[in-house]
This record gives sequence, C-alpha cells and structure tokens, in this order.
Amino acid sequence: LLSSPNITHISLFSPKSAERFVSCVKAYGVDCGLKTCVCLSEDIATVAKDVKWHTIDVVLHPSRESMAEYFNGR
Repeated sequence: LLSSPNITHISLFSPKSAERFVSCVKAYGVDCGLKTCVCLSEDIATVAKDVKWHTIDVVLHPSRESMAEYFNGR
C-alpha cells in the first residue's frame, strides 16, 4: 500500500513511531522518494531522515491540532 502513488503524505507523531516506520520501509524496500513526511517535531524529523523523502515538513506546533491545520491548509 505504501508504494501506491495515491499515498502522498506520511504523518509521524513520535520518535518511536518514526523509528518503526523507517525500519519497515528499509526492510521492505519501500521507495518514499515521491512522498512527503509530515512530522510533529524536529526530533521526529531527525529520525525520519534515515529514509529518502521528496520533502520532510515539520508542523508549527507539536500538537494534533497543528497537524490537522497542516492538512486542512493543503
């Protein structure tokens, strides 16, 4: 499913979930080069950088509301 071009953004909410996601992407050889990673904090983005992304965005404030605003503004 992650290889689908219909999936354009991946949201990561914690460093631990980012570690697990990165591990799975590497294990299964998923290409995220055309996808945007949206992170709740810079700490999460640092972990996500272990995968090649089109871009990594960090929301303005570390909250679910800020994550929702990011997607509502698209």
